[in-house]
Amino acid sequence: MILDFSGLTKIPTSIGSLKNLEKLSARYCSSLREIPSTIGNLQSLQHLDLGHSTIEKLPTSIGRLKKLWTLRLQSCKCLKGEIPSEIDDLSSLEILDFSKAAITYLPKSIRNLSSLQHLNLSACNKLQSLPELPSNLTYLTASGWSPKLPQLSCLIHLEQLHLHVCFEVKDLPVLPSKLLKLSLVTCPELSKCQLDGLKNLEELSIEICCSIERLDLSLLDRLKRLRVKSCYFLVEIQGLDNLELLEEISVMDCKSIQRLILPKLQHLKHLMAIYCKNLVEIQGLGMAEHLEMLDIKNCGSIERLPDLSCFVTLKVLNITECKSLEELPNLSKFENLTIIR
Repeated sequence: MILDFSGLTKIPTSIGSLKNLEKLSARYCSSLREIPSTIGNLQSLQHLDLGHSTIEKLPTSIGRLKKLWTLRLQSCKCLKGEIPSEIDDLSSLEILDFSKAAITYLPKSIRNLSSLQHLNLSACNKLQSLPELPSNLTYLTASGWSPKLPQLSCLIHLEQLHLHVCFEVKDLPVLPSKLLKLSLVTCPELSKCQLDGLKNLEELSIEICCSIERLDLSLLDRLKRLRVKSCYFLVEIQGLDNLELLEEISVMDCKSIQRLILPKLQHLKHLMAIYCKNLVEIQGLGMAEHLEMLDIKNCGSIERLPDLSCFVTLKVLNITECKSLEELPNLSKFENLTIIR
């Protein structure tokens, strides 16, 4: 049943008689404030989507939906207070999305959701703390004002972790070793970024983490993609010489970094340095024999480019607003070069 974008103020109690209903969607119902308790009678319901509605609370009967697989409540900004503890009875639930909801607490019983794999708490800026989470999670996005994150190392199946807008977090807890993708965005108090033990990490993104001065990536020997943006006091990225599988590096708006040292990066394909106003030079690119794109923009202090003669695979060379750069290297060997800006 699809009720999206309707003017409903409530769903009738008679909906509980639809024993074979598998999907109920009432997205963008801006006048919908109430869900009847009879929703608990929908024993075949697998997908419930109330995103962008104005519901104020969930009925406790929701715990009777034993076949429910996805529950989406994103941008329910009137959904305040606590979620009913009966949610832990949703034994089949795999996807739970509270992103941009106004919830302040999650029940401790959430740890009992044994089938839950995907939990999205992005931009839940009123969320005061995170309880212990289900151990089968493979994907977690979290936000909030708590200065301390819960123990995450017990999430032994977690593959993606996104911490966004965690204003009070100063230190990362021990992270699960199976993690493949880690994103840290707008964690202004985070000063220590301990990444030890992440032997399987393939993607790392750090943005607007203004207290970080140094990054040590020396133990991330499976890292393939690195993105660092708006870390204004970052002066050094250490350990890049150990990252032999690295394919993409993007450093943007990092005003304090002066040098990028990139030896032994044989698999590097894309390198971007943008709005790094104090970046003077890029060293050690000579081993990047598979480089396809070199993009350097608004790096006003850079005076010279590395020797590019070995980059026979280079397709895109973009050098813009580098006002201290006086000359380009010899371009005669770039037979594959299709774009020069």
